[in-house]
Amino acid sequence: MIVLILLQLFYTSFSQYNCSVGCGSSSNCIAEYTCPLCLEGYEQDGSCFYCDNDNLDSTSTTLNVMTVNGCEKRSLVYDGDNIPTDVIELKLDERYTYTFTKDKPYRKAPCGNGGYVQGFWVKFDSKAMENDTIYLDFTVTDLNGEEDSVDYTMTINIISQHHGNKLCVGQSSLGSVLYPHFQMPKQMFMNDDTIYYYFFSLTEEVDLKFSFCFTESETERVRYYISGDNLEMLAEVKRTGTVQLPLASEGYFGYPVCMPHIFGKMIDLEYEFNISAVMLMTTKRQNRILYVEEYEWDENDDKQCVQFWNYVTVNGNIGIFLLVQPSHRVRKFTFITQEHNLDIYVSLRVICPNNCHNDIGNGYCSISEEKCICKEGYGGSDCHLLCYYNNQWQPSTNKGDNQCYFGSSSCSENCLCEDGYVLVNHRCISYNCTSRIKDETIECFNGDINCDIDCKCKSGYKLFNEKCILETCGNGMRDEGEDCDGGEYCNEFCKCQSNKYIPSSNIQQSCQPKISSGTIAGIVCGCCAVLFIIILIIIIFIIYKFSHSIQLLLNDDIWKSQQPPYYMYISGSKRYSPEVSKSLKFSITPLSLDFGRSEIPTEIFETRYQEIHVKNLSKRKDMMIIFHTPNNPKYVFHFNPQVKILGPKRSTDIVVFMTLHCTTKIKNVCIPYTVWFSKSRRYLNKIVELLKEKTFNDWSQSDQLQMEKELKNIPLHCHGNFVIATEAASSTHIDMDELNISEEPIAEGAMGKVYIGEYRSVPVAIKVFRWENLTEEEMNDLKNEVINE
Repeated sequence: MIVLILLQLFYTSFSQYNCSVGCGSSSNCIAEYTCPLCLEGYEQDGSCFYCDNDNLDSTSTTLNVMTVNGCEKRSLVYDGDNIPTDVIELKLDERYTYTFTKDKPYRKAPCGNGGYVQGFWVKFDSKAMENDTIYLDFTVTDLNGEEDSVDYTMTINIISQHHGNKLCVGQSSLGSVLYPHFQMPKQMFMNDDTIYYYFFSLTEEVDLKFSFCFTESETERVRYYISGDNLEMLAEVKRTGTVQLPLASEGYFGYPVCMPHIFGKMIDLEYEFNISAVMLMTTKRQNRILYVEEYEWDENDDKQCVQFWNYVTVNGNIGIFLLVQPSHRVRKFTFITQEHNLDIYVSLRVICPNNCHNDIGNGYCSISEEKCICKEGYGGSDCHLLCYYNNQWQPSTNKGDNQCYFGSSSCSENCLCEDGYVLVNHRCISYNCTSRIKDETIECFNGDINCDIDCKCKSGYKLFNEKCILETCGNGMRDEGEDCDGGEYCNEFCKCQSNKYIPSSNIQQSCQPKISSGTIAGIVCGCCAVLFIIILIIIIFIIYKFSHSIQLLLNDDIWKSQQPPYYMYISGSKRYSPEVSKSLKFSITPLSLDFGRSEIPTEIFETRYQEIHVKNLSKRKDMMIIFHTPNNPKYVFHFNPQVKILGPKRSTDIVVFMTLHCTTKIKNVCIPYTVWFSKSRRYLNKIVELLKEKTFNDWSQSDQLQMEKELKNIPLHCHGNFVIATEAASSTHIDMDELNISEEPIAEGAMGKVYIGEYRSVPVAIKVFRWENLTEEEMNDLKNEVINE
């Protein structure tokens, strides 16, 4: 019994988990914020954090709302995507009061993300107004009528029903801020609409009374002002100040005076800037599209445009970037945006003293760098003439008396040493350095290795264990000036441990023991001898292979023989061209074959060859190429080899031989080929066996059925052709198919008959010799005589 009680106490003390309200109680949780079943009204996702509203539709009358007590049911009014038909219309200066409580219905917000909020609709017709601006006069109290006692955030959506279509034209916010304000023009978007619909909603449930009216009487609007004293203080501390302009709750709608065709939401900012410098005013913090205009008031209290600025992109940030010059007056700016529910953050920074002396050409103020960019010989914060530049004192009359080198440590831009430093050889040296007294600013003393006169490590060196070592020491790589870096026989200063070691030739981070000069000489001589022998063997092998290949190519009659036919099966094949070589996973070059005779005709009975480069671009599949040579007695094309299988990412060179037997039209003749892909060479070999020794006439129905079976293992096959780019030379061995002879001779003699005919559309006379009574010697003499003619 005691054991059971202890176990129960142990389980109870260690099984309490944090639970959400939707789980009911902590005892229902089986892990942190996890329970098997959520209460009604919650999403059944195990965490029970969120209210379930997935099944809401046009017939729903309630929804679940997250409150301080968890998800509770509230009444719902479904407006759909249209403006309700029963909207209350308010007259000018007619006050209307709406009380927000938990009993008031929820509606779907007409603009924005379309969430469900507590809100109500009103409409207002502005055609009865005499002025051009609509103001909202309102008060917010608690249910007892007390003001300034409610913390709330209210959103106002402005909707126009232009030509029967709902159009969200503006959005504003009211809330617990100092100066909430709402105003808009009587006409928006340059149209004739006068009736506007307003949807007032709360982002969270709050009990309050909201009383308001639309009026022509101007309500108080705050203009933000920055005094010159604040900007002077900002310049002294050299910091960036940021002003938050609450456009969401205090901005007003309208048309900018400098850009009257654009509708937007605006807020004003004024300041005095009389410092002899330049102020950078930016909105880069938000990285949003904004506009800004400068204006003045005329004698009729109307705005007059002074200047307008568009948004730009600087260093990857989008926004307003202005360089403001000093002025002895209050400057007035209006910030404009088309994102209506957005506060604007304006950053102010005083930069570029004396405007970089831009008036005399010393430099200019850069927005991207936020400082002066000076021309050669000028520098400092304001682009004055440098007292020391390019190892020379400036101006020419300056001899550098009592001045330090500009750019050296503790030397100001006016070539004067900072407080606490003395001038030694035009360098600023601290008192402790000259006195060899160690302090936190002293790295080393003058005379130490790699130590400068100012008791700092020289440029490119850093302090490590009271020594100045290269800055690159410790990066694991041997850099210039280092023997090693972190490897074997290497000390912490990136030097070899002693003179018995030298930097390693194999491992950059390490050192290695020294080798005697005799050993080095023997190794060098042996390597040279081995290298000479290898080069000699390679040269002999290349000469042998080249001479043997040329002799084989030009003298072997096999290259002049006709190759066996392969049936060209192109059903389902893709046409190849160089433009689609990557998508078809292979490449062939060249496709135009001139056999080295692009300008000169090829002689009859001369065998010429050309190499073709074939590459398999596939990463996983084998590729097979078949060259379908023509069976023609006029010429022979012989491919070596005629069929080739390549593995993935492999390439090879194919040699094609051409032998002409007569003068015939060979240029632009096409030699076809087919390409096949498969994951196994076994399937490719089956394709070869099926196609070999087959022509169009030999291809049978059984062959077709067998091919369809084999194609299941062929994911891709393509076809293309080479084009012959040479011509046949003229000879007596003509293509008889190009010669047309009349049936009756026009003359006849003892040696033969003469016919009239055409050769390549040219009229010719053809003489047919009598051979039957001639000896072999006489026949050869007659042939030579005809050839010589």
